[in-house]
Amino acid sequence: MLFPVILNAQEYKATFTDVTQQAGIDFRYTFGDYTYENIQESNGSGITVLDYNGDHHLDLYILNGTYIKGIYDTEG
Repeated sequence: MLFPVILNAQEYKATFTDVTQQAGIDFRYTFGDYTYENIQESNGSGITVLDYNGDHHLDLYILNGTYIKGIYDTEG
């Protein structure tokens, strides 16, 4: 015999606070060109969050795009 399970959805409103400046994060993402004509530039790079130096604080490794000769606009 199957018994239906009734789940009561709780309304949860997430709150985000911008702490980049207080954390010393100074980063502006660039993909190396001015247009999104190539999948390599419109795909984005990424970010890794890990405790790299073992101090029990999370470190950020943030990747950025770059100009690739012969693919992107020379002014990018």
